[in-house]
Amino acid sequence: MLTGFKLLQSDDLADLLQFLNKEPARNVFFRSRIHDGVDEQSAPLWGWYEDGELRSALYVGPNLVPADLTDAAVEAFAHRLQEQGRTCASIVGERRDVEALWKLLNGHWPAARLIRTSQPYMVLEQKLQPTAPDVRSMTAADLDSYVRASAAMFTSEVDIDPSLLSGMGYRMRVQDTIRRGLAFGVTDAQGITRFKTDVGCVTDDYCQIQGVWVHPELRGLGLSRQWLATAIALIQREWSPNVCLYVNDFNKPALALYRRLGFQPIAEYQTIFF
Repeated sequence: MLTGFKLLQSDDLADLLQFLNKEPARNVFFRSRIHDGVDEQSAPLWGWYEDGELRSALYVGPNLVPADLTDAAVEAFAHRLQEQGRTCASIVGERRDVEALWKLLNGHWPAARLIRTSQPYMVLEQKLQPTAPDVRSMTAADLDSYVRASAAMFTSEVDIDPSLLSGMGYRMRVQDTIRRGLAFGVTDAQGITRFKTDVGCVTDDYCQIQGVWVHPELRGLGLSRQWLATAIALIQREWSPNVCLYVNDFNKPALALYRRLGFQPIAEYQTIFF
């Protein structure tokens, strides 16, 4: 029986699905990436087997995403990552997995630029009702304003303006999010985006939202709750019945908002940015 590292291929799909579906909410990102199968991946998927059972996995893409790493898997994955060098922009996943990997990679890879140590991972498994008629799916006509809002959110989060790093590339990613119907928000009479959120990844039963942002001029006015609740109601209707997200532990207003909407913490995430 197989024990050890394996580059996952199409014949491992059943094993991978069985492994990930044990914790469907916590593995939304990973599950969304194998929707069309393993061979269609643009990024490698690594697995760790013990006595023929898949015990750990790692998505080796623009973001490095671990799933349920055993001690042996951490050692094996880290050894290969040390050899190939850093190709990802971040490591993100459950805190214990990220910390275990980074402990072995730190010193072999360039220093981390920013570490978000504790990020509660929360899930909403009840239906919300739309109460704000101005929340809608974004369209191509909203692109310029939505790009600016998305860049403002990202800059405030990680202190880097993504449009300065890769202006056209970032614009194209936002454009694709809108084209696929994954962007939701509110615009004013001048077409300026005042609220936004995106669906980052989707499965049949859960999706993960990201990039929740309210224009600074409108914060503290009590608009966030009805806007986000309505966006989630639309997302539940159009994409998945259950919604996940993760948030920095120091963002107390956001944590309070998510709890009021019915989100419950089920795990703790960590993100390391390079």
